[in-house]
Amino acid sequence: MESFQVPAIKDLSRIIPYLTSLRWRYAGGAAFLLFTNAFALLIPWFMKLAVEALQYPFQARWSAVNCAIIIALLAVLHCVTRIFSRTLILNAARIIEFRIRNDLFNRLMLLDLGYFSSSRSGDILSRFSNDLTNVRMLSGFGAMSVINTAIIYTATVTMMLKIHPWLTFWAILPFPLMVLTVKKVSHRLFQRSLEAQEELARLSSQAEETVSAVRLIKSYCREEHFQGEFDKTGERYLQHNLRLARLRGLIIPVMAAATGAGTLVVLFMGGRLVIGNSISLCDLVAFSGYLAMQVWPTAVMGRILTLAQRGAASMSRLSGIL
Repeated sequence: MESFQVPAIKDLSRIIPYLTSLRWRYAGGAAFLLFTNAFALLIPWFMKLAVEALQYPFQARWSAVNCAIIIALLAVLHCVTRIFSRTLILNAARIIEFRIRNDLFNRLMLLDLGYFSSSRSGDILSRFSNDLTNVRMLSGFGAMSVINTAIIYTATVTMMLKIHPWLTFWAILPFPLMVLTVKKVSHRLFQRSLEAQEELARLSSQAEETVSAVRLIKSYCREEHFQGEFDKTGERYLQHNLRLARLRGLIIPVMAAATGAGTLVVLFMGGRLVIGNSISLCDLVAFSGYLAMQVWPTAVMGRILTLAQRGAASMSRLSGIL
């Protein structure tokens, strides 16, 4: 097998001009994400007010019924603004994919015959399909998830600090350990992503060349030989993807453990604080709600890392043409 030269993730800088050309779409999507998370952040707060209304009905500013109606309204607004945010950002990613494909085609029209003699047509087709899909996923779902995660973490940690700073410290303590663990896996994930994509390109080339020469293969009775070669390439591609899946499978449990540890800390220490009257039960309900909002952004961080590594590997391969 050929040795792989792993490029730096700096190859992603080639996508920046495409992103900046659609900056207003991304800005609009980020604004809608801001509204989306603002509505989501208000839900735990009104849950706190609802608990207060149930505990102290004569002193509460809002009745439990009013809080329930407001929570339902906030949920509807959260849904609507999320749809607009996803539409703007994901459509921008489609436009970027279209523009990169056009640039790739225009570049291929300028290359001389020597390039096409040394490059397999299946490999070129793989770059136009699989690699472009990875770049689109990174500039779409990946960009949206990064913005969303940054907003949620900033807002929830701020609200948690207002409730109880020391409890917040213990609740988010596992997260830096999680980040360090994920960072260690990052380089290996990038390398294995690149290997899997190179093997897929090899498989596509072999399939395309075999189909185009099928009459010649049959005339020399070489069907079994080419079938065996295709099986070997397919097996190598399978093994590369299994190695990549095993490595990616380590990330989600690490993030789930960090989230679970934070929840256990809140239940243990927060319960003791409620017993000691340091915080109220309503505050603990709101605190738990804000911590629960961090579960999905934490889980999606593994997906973001995977998209970044696969996108970098794909952009590196596309740079070979651009």
